[in-house]
Amino acid sequence: MNLLGHYDRWSSDPSLQANDRKPIFDLKFTKNFDHAIRNVETQIYVNVYNLTNSKYWSSITYPLAPRHVEGGLVVKF
Repeated sequence: MNLLGHYDRWSSDPSLQANDRKPIFDLKFTKNFDHAIRNVETQIYVNVYNLTNSKYWSSITYPLAPRHVEGGLVVKF
């Protein structure tokens, strides 16, 4: 599991665009199943982007995608 966070403009004047004061977090979870099938590596993953659902990065001119989730299965043989 990996939690990545960003906090931009933490030292800027509070009167400037107050909504950009939230940190932005992404969560990534990966689980390997190495011995499920012989000579096959299997991995599942789930990624959650923008956990705090911030609307934009450092200013309103840099919008972010809303909170979203992606997941999948990786098979290597």
